[in-house]
Amino acid sequence: MKSGFVSSLVLAASVLSSADAFAGCPTKEEVLSYVAAYANRQPVAPIAHIKTTMEAYCAQGMVAATIGRRMGIPAGYKAAYTSDSVQQQSGIKAPIRAFLFEHMFLQDGAVIEANFGARPQVSADLIAVVKDAYIQEARTPLEVLEHISHVVPFIELSDAMLGESHPVTAFAMIATNVGTRYGVLGEPIKVEATQEFLDQLAAMRVVMTDASGNELGRAEGTAIAGNPLNSVLWLGADLAYNAQRIQPGDMLGVGAFFPPAAPKAGSGVKVQYVGLPGDPSVSVSFEDDKTLAAQR
Repeated sequence: MKSGFVSSLVLAASVLSSADAFAGCPTKEEVLSYVAAYANRQPVAPIAHIKTTMEAYCAQGMVAATIGRRMGIPAGYKAAYTSDSVQQQSGIKAPIRAFLFEHMFLQDGAVIEANFGARPQVSADLIAVVKDAYIQEARTPLEVLEHISHVVPFIELSDAMLGESHPVTAFAMIATNVGTRYGVLGEPIKVEATQEFLDQLAAMRVVMTDASGNELGRAEGTAIAGNPLNSVLWLGADLAYNAQRIQPGDMLGVGAFFPPAAPKAGSGVKVQYVGLPGDPSVSVSFEDDKTLAAQR
């Protein structure tokens, strides 16, 4: 396991084994109940006694340590609620973070069940791949570019999981690892540590369409805090504040550029990044369970 994750997940595992070790953290039974719902794609209620950000991240670490037995070791982190439109739609007014896992990633053109989660949703995102361990010393987006090897088109397939009668709150989303479930990776784009490349990230047009070409969402790169790499800066600072180190090879999700869409069986989603070199894109198709079972 990467050293940057050891402290948080070892602590989470120790807390999980001693149930009520910290006030406000969930019990072992609450964590296992959530993970069972996650495995069975069932909605859950938020853990009512979590009242602080620290308690919510305690729950997240415990959930991640348990989900990791299914989804593999952590492969990086994602930021969420980093764009104004997503914050306004959700009511969550500041970024939060979560773990990404090695087995969650699918390749461009993947086919997956439309009901891949309890409350599945599809978002246009972007991954930054970490080049070296000095990224948390960066103080500007241009400095971040010096420590990033590639950016990767990314469709996140997340799961809100909370039952529709329960309000979406930052505490609830943090505790459930911000709905992390799957994601589709496009072809990596080599980064150039130049102002020109930084400007391309800010000016690019991120466009999501369905299989019929109908537009589902559109935003410029500036939708993510003025530049997607500002999200990476936030992740680095927030993790450093919590004594966690980003490591070479880590994958960092910058967040959704606009509110998510709902997957539909028999259709699909394509996201294009107009203005990046080659105007790259990434796509995924959705089918119902019976169709996929017959194909297999």
